Amino acid sequence: MDSLRVRVAAVMLRCVTWGDADDPPVVLLHGAGAHAHWWDALVPHLLPGWRIIAPDLRGHGESDWARQPYLIEDFYDDLCGLLDALALNRVVLIGHSMGGRVAAWYAAHQAERVRGLALLDTRMAGLKPDRIDRWRGINIGGGPRRVYPTRAEALAAFRVIPPEPGIAADLLAALAAHAVVQLSPAEWALRFDRSVLRLEGSRLADIFDLLPRIHCPAVVMEGAASTVTTPAECAATAAALGNCPVHMFSGGHHFLLAQPAAVGAALRAFLDRLQPVNP
Repeated sequence: MDSLRVRVAAVMLRCVTWGDADDPPVVLLHGAGAHAHWWDALVPHLLPGWRIIAPDLRGHGESDWARQPYLIEDFYDDLCGLLDALALNRVVLIGHSMGGRVAAWYAAHQAERVRGLALLDTRMAGLKPDRIDRWRGINIGGGPRRVYPTRAEALAAFRVIPPEPGIAADLLAALAAHAVVQLSPAEWALRFDRSVLRLEGSRLADIFDLLPRIHCPAVVMEGAASTVTTPAECAATAAALGNCPVHMFSGGHHFLLAQPAAVGAALRAFLDRLQPVNP
């Protein structure tokens, strides 16, 4: 695993990469409030044969914070700049939640540059404030950055939202470790801009009508107990993507964290149908 930083217009994006630089590229896009290491447990199932690139999206992880609100057009511009800077073409995009919305937006506007698209528990319709408030909390996107006096207290404050039973303890601890940063000797905080969660941000865009513009092979994956998507919504997304396959996993919105081996195997099968590679 390597880490690199790429300047894209006004923001510096940090990326984690795995695999051979000469292999076809796969870009992994995390959801709101997450970071690039959300994918760590899945990546071993995608190697070898593919080059894996996982950025911290703006406002997340070790990437720069930026103007507010965080719009889907901003994430799209960042992805365009990142792929140009790394000279990546004909990429496979795999996105979870908000990252899937960014991936679909990019695939609809840059169809010739996308080899394949995988959407993990991603809602394409615009999110209504009342739906978000039921599980995020009315004030989650507002207020100053929360600061903790010790690393231990910052780690204890880390949460996967919405909750996901079944995540291995060591994986949850690793996610938390990557999610905190020291600001001063007695100040620790979580590594993302809470403004990403504001209701006027990227999640309000309704991008369902863009899906028929996407013609690459695609797959939709969902959690059976998800509070973010429903089976009917995922079926509608798959239909709009040319009746692509839908894979259901037990668990909720973060099923990829609870079942990395099963999800990784399904993603690897999808990738190898795009371009068979030797193990």
